[in-house]
Amino acid sequence: MRLSKGKWLSLGCAVVLIGLGVWLFPFRDLLLLYIAEAFRGKKQFNPEGCMQNLKSVGQALNLYLQANDAYPPADRWMDELILYLHADDITRESQKRKLACPEVGDGESTFGYAFNGEISSLWSDEVQNPAETPAIYDSEKLDWNAFDAKALDSLPKKERESGNNAVFADGHAAPVKRK
Repeated sequence: MRLSKGKWLSLGCAVVLIGLGVWLFPFRDLLLLYIAEAFRGKKQFNPEGCMQNLKSVGQALNLYLQANDAYPPADRWMDELILYLHADDITRESQKRKLACPEVGDGESTFGYAFNGEISSLWSDEVQNPAETPAIYDSEKLDWNAFDAKALDSLPKKERESGNNAVFADGHAAPVKRK
């Protein structure tokens, strides 16, 4: 009995697929997880993401203070700090996402943080109590370079799911309550 060329091709494909299945079987859970994540689309909300981003912003603020010995101007604080949000291979888009609370901002057109205008362009030694002075905090304002003339004016009235957080003038990040 002689098999036609098409039957040999089908048989060969079946053998290759069976071999591939046997070879990949130990990795099936990992592959299924990867496929599920790829088709899920949008990432699920990470409540620690807002605080994690604020910590990165706090580090950028510290670097800015070391380089300039003054706080950035309120009307362009994000423009100034984005230069200090860096790593070897971080892209401009990733830098912008660090300046957004993932709970409310996408890092493209909405951000959700505001700067305290009371410390705008002050020399670092002019701030009386840096550990208790909010510099950057969760805000109802979603614009790029959002700021308040008075500290915490735009702090969300209804706390965010992860709570309201702030970076203080000394660079540490912590939860904050409306006074």
